[in-house]
Amino acid sequence: MATRKKRVTPAGRKTSSAAARRRTARSTSAGTSTPTPAGASRTVARSRGAARGVPPSAATPRLESGQAERLRALKLQLQAAQDKLLLIDPNTLDDDAHATWSNEIFQLSRAINALRNVLLEQLSAEFAAELPDIEDATKDLADELQELENAVDVINAVASALGVITSIVTLLA
Repeated sequence: MATRKKRVTPAGRKTSSAAARRRTARSTSAGTSTPTPAGASRTVARSRGAARGVPPSAATPRLESGQAERLRALKLQLQAAQDKLLLIDPNTLDDDAHATWSNEIFQLSRAINALRNVLLEQLSAEFAAELPDIEDATKDLADELQELENAVDVINAVASALGVITSIVTLLA
């Protein structure tokens, strides 16, 4: 089992040297980004609005069924790549490899979440498009239920009248 080098930070807290380097690298290179897997970076760039949590607009464009299927297939491929990366034991990696491995997993997670958001927005848009029809059908069913309840009330009234007539006939007989 590999052990990581510990370093004391100015605040007196112990951290791994890799974490200290990452923290220093982040503070010195605010505008630079770390390398990402090719597929993940393209996907994140396409779905940047969804990744930031931008709410779906009312005019969300409908994906063609082929596009939606390709997005689902891409999501499955990214999940498979992430699963393979997660099979790697991080304790066997040196600090630089561990940082790269961790970043790759993070970028794949972001890409998968962005694809999920796009697919969920599409599903939400499809449901919103069908909602008026569902509401109309619900109103029709409520009207039909009221008509059935009225018919049951009439049947019960007729049955009680027949019961009264039957009682009178048995008394006269």
